[in-house]
Amino acid sequence: MMPQQVSYLLASLLSRRASGLAGTGLAMTLVWYLGPLVPGMGGPLPRAAAILVLALAWTGVAGAGAGRRRLAPAPARAGPGRGHRPGRPS
Repeated sequence: MMPQQVSYLLASLLSRRASGLAGTGLAMTLVWYLGPLVPGMGGPLPRAAAILVLALAWTGVAGAGAGRRRLAPAPARAGPGRGHRPGRPS
């Protein structure tokens, strides 16, 4: 792989969305395997419902963040240190 492709791959693996998905996946795994230890979570249906709630919560938070970034003005999307800086010519 070329260095630019490697840096892109690392950036995408370390992104906020990827780490959030990994954390949510870990939480889902814990709910599935440790759920029977909690009263009322012994069957597969309550555990699946709890996992669905986690998945919907992650989707909502990630979607809201993506929508907020998409609607932000262009310099704000560029991030700190990039884009237009007030007081300097473009």
